Amino acid sequence: MNGQPVEGARVVFVPKAVATGASSSAGGAQAQGPQVATGETDAQGRYELGTFAKGDGAIPGEYLVKIFKYPKSTVQTGTGGSEEEYQPPEENAPPPPAPKNLLPEKYANENTSGLSFTVEPKANTFDIQLTP
Repeated sequence: MNGQPVEGARVVFVPKAVATGASSSAGGAQAQGPQVATGETDAQGRYELGTFAKGDGAIPGEYLVKIFKYPKSTVQTGTGGSEEEYQPPEENAPPPPAPKNLLPEKYANENTSGLSFTVEPKANTFDIQLTP
């Protein structure tokens, strides 16, 4: 963001046919084609996509891209503590606010991000520059 790497952002490659509502299947048969691929950026802003398993890459094809980053949850889920330490939410208390995307909202939707890439059947590198 602004030339600086963003750690912990989720990068999602959405097949262009899915994002635009076009169907690539004929006669009800599922065509083999691009699938959604995701990755998470590291401290240097690098990411590795996975389609079926972490880091296995993206299937060749055309993609629209969305990127978002939410604060890490401070709620502990099922680790440590005892029943005596559990404190239920107050009765009639409003639900906690939804987490806020830490990146400009336009990037959270593949149709508004302005990001699109073509994955080819070789090693690919896509540098993504985000602006406010």
